[in-house]
Amino acid sequence: MSYGPGSLSERSYTPKLAGLDDLGSSLITLTVDLSAYRANLRARLKAFGEGGHSSAGGGRASRELAMIAAILFDKDGTLYDFYRTWGVLTEQAALFVAGGDAERARFLMENSGKDPATGKYAPSSPIAAGSNREIVEVWCGLIQRIDVDDVYQHVSRMFLEHQRNGVEPVLDLDVFFGRLKGRGLRLGIATMDSEKAARTAMLRAKATHHLDFICGYDTGHGVK
Repeated sequence: MSYGPGSLSERSYTPKLAGLDDLGSSLITLTVDLSAYRANLRARLKAFGEGGHSSAGGGRASRELAMIAAILFDKDGTLYDFYRTWGVLTEQAALFVAGGDAERARFLMENSGKDPATGKYAPSSPIAAGSNREIVEVWCGLIQRIDVDDVYQHVSRMFLEHQRNGVEPVLDLDVFFGRLKGRGLRLGIATMDSEKAARTAMLRAKATHHLDFICGYDTGHGVK
């Protein structure tokens, strides 16, 4: 199952359409090593947020950043560590859907993209790339539960409560976004989480006032 317009594998993603290069200067088609991409992105976000750059090519980075008008961020896996944020809670949600049966919950997780050996999720997993609704629909389908709406409401409440109390970003978003806004950039978030959950997370991070746009899977613009 693919959730994007390009070619998605366990370790890489190739966009179907041309995309910006890593500094946003030109249009190219690229294949991304996902783990390397995430590490590179975090380093660049930190450098841009602090107003710094590496010595090699730093002037070019600064000039090309000045050409960017806006930045649209993903939320989980970019601004928030995906596994630290959602790993335990997702297991708890699966246990709820499984009616408290640990073996059944393990079945749900492993059949929705979790690697039992590494504990990681396949990029095409609904847990990694789908909405909360899609996760619940997959789980209910696996064990023939028909009360999808009720299960979804309960799981959504679990996730939303976690956004209010248990979510920590990878850096201080108030400071980071403030520095980017100080450079005249417009900022937004697009996530496969709900818009309400995204707004709740940004409110907790004291970062809402920096954002010009917040979009969830249920906002009305379609999904990523």
